[in-house]
Amino acid sequence: MGSVIAILFFMARIIISIHIKAISFLIKRIDVTNGLIAGSSFNILTANIHMNVWVRIVIAVAIIIGSILLQHFFKPARIVFGILSSFFLGLIAYAVFQENTRFSPFIPMGIAFLLSGMLNVLFWVRIGLKETEAEED
Repeated sequence: MGSVIAILFFMARIIISIHIKAISFLIKRIDVTNGLIAGSSFNILTANIHMNVWVRIVIAVAIIIGSILLQHFFKPARIVFGILSSFFLGLIAYAVFQENTRFSPFIPMGIAFLLSGMLNVLFWVRIGLKETEAEED
């Protein structure tokens, strides 16, 4: 019985560590997060359209890859995708907390929007600093 519990705890530890590493990666690479949000927002917005699932998946993957490439090559795209991802995260937070009776759903919406915006700004400032250091060398 003790070995079964040990195996279950080990499996739980592995699952939790995988989730923590994935979240850490998405926070460190906000460009990938913006791309995933853009691709998933396409899927959310076209959910009621009777389209083949594989076509929607291919379009979403193309949007994800395209948005990541656009963010790295064009500064206006960084701003646009940062604002769009902040907006969609705010909408998701609003939808999650819409039925909450303790506080207004606008509070988590604002927090998600501001947090996402701050992470975008910090990431792109850090990338810009690395680019200027590379140019100086």
